[in-house]
Amino acid sequence: MILITGANGTVGSELVRQLREKGAPVRALVRSAEKGEALAALGAEVAIGDLEDAASVDAALAGCDHAFLLTAIPPNQVAIQNAFVDACARAGIEHLVKLSAWNASDDAPVEMLRWHRETERAIEASGVGWTILRPNNFFQNTLFQAGSIAADGAFYGCFGDAAVSSIDVRDIAAVAAAVLTEPGHMGTTLDLSGPEALTQAQMAATLSDVLGREVRYVDVPRQAVVDSMTSIGIPGYLAEDLGTLYASFADGRAARVTSAVQDVTGRPARPFADWARDAAPAFHG
Repeated sequence: MILITGANGTVGSELVRQLREKGAPVRALVRSAEKGEALAALGAEVAIGDLEDAASVDAALAGCDHAFLLTAIPPNQVAIQNAFVDACARAGIEHLVKLSAWNASDDAPVEMLRWHRETERAIEASGVGWTILRPNNFFQNTLFQAGSIAADGAFYGCFGDAAVSSIDVRDIAAVAAAVLTEPGHMGTTLDLSGPEALTQAQMAATLSDVLGREVRYVDVPRQAVVDSMTSIGIPGYLAEDLGTLYASFADGRAARVTSAVQDVTGRPARPFADWARDAAPAFHG
């Protein structure tokens, strides 16, 4: 049995779907029965609980031998995730897979990347078998600007001319599903990228081709990006950190391309153009 946390999110729900397609037994940890309905429809067992409630976490882990750790990014992320690591050790989990982030390190300029590294270190010291997945920026993040692309033919950011080897969430989930169900990945940290590094202008050109109309990328100051995120309800601390993350891409730190998706799944990572074709209806308004 594989316990999936963050099972309602973009990565988590796709992982549940792919694991069920493989016939793997899956238990999804969710906060309410209502939030578990779609996952139950996929064939997942649903456990009601909260990562800040140790008793519910222990109950969810009972009978599992694998676990996937993914949370949102609250201010107490490290405490929540490290408590889950401790719970996995108590439960005798054989293999814990953590979704971390590209360039996670102790001295990263972005706080959330330092948070991820702190939990990585806790996992490495826990005595539990582990695999760390560090994906780059998601193609799916473009959907946050689907409204402006549909209405104005433009999307905005503070990436400058930086190329980023962004990745399709479906490929992240495919790697996670393979790692959770196949041997040979214990004790490894996998940097996950798409098949190429693209600038935002190149992504705009691809969207233009796919949608049959002009789409422009408009570079704006970092603070404008932060203000835009807070205006749609993203907490200030997170908007500031994301703004710093995106601005940090300008030095090329997110341009590296890896072969990890193909190495693990046996097929190449999806290019942005393929994702854009699949996502095209979202950009028509």
